[in-house]
Amino acid sequence: MTKLKFIEKILLAITILLAFIFLIFGLTSNFFAANNRITDVISTIVGIVFWIDLLVLLPLSFFKKTRFAAAIGWLVSSYIFGIATWETGIVATSAIWGGWGVLGGLILAGVGVVLTGIIASLMASIYSGAILLIVGAIFVYGTHYLAMAVGEQADQDSHQISGR
Repeated sequence: MTKLKFIEKILLAITILLAFIFLIFGLTSNFFAANNRITDVISTIVGIVFWIDLLVLLPLSFFKKTRFAAAIGWLVSSYIFGIATWETGIVATSAIWGGWGVLGGLILAGVGVVLTGIIASLMASIYSGAILLIVGAIFVYGTHYLAMAVGEQADQDSHQISGR
């Protein structure tokens, strides 16, 4: 499990770096035009990751020899879903409440833009936007939970095999 926690720290550092790059890119260019391009790319990546999760990682999670690899895959997926949900929250908040709404969301530990995006979408009667953000958050936490659960099982399997 310590290997998985180490990988998680690396992924967190990469995610924070990507968040800063996204914010700098968004603030130095036409924010909405930049987000439309980024949103298209991220949507494609999320679609691919979803199908990889379903068709590759889910079956790998059931076999002892491939559980650790599946746990790493689930963990990477959770961060990809997290980046996508965070970016969608920024776009929704920015479109509805503007820069002050984004700033308020960023002040809430950086992840508050998802919550402000949900609230802004609901207040603007854009229910599909709120549902998209809620489903995104469920994917983030669900895949992260799966990564930890499968990783824990892989750790138990390796202890049983080594006789510890």
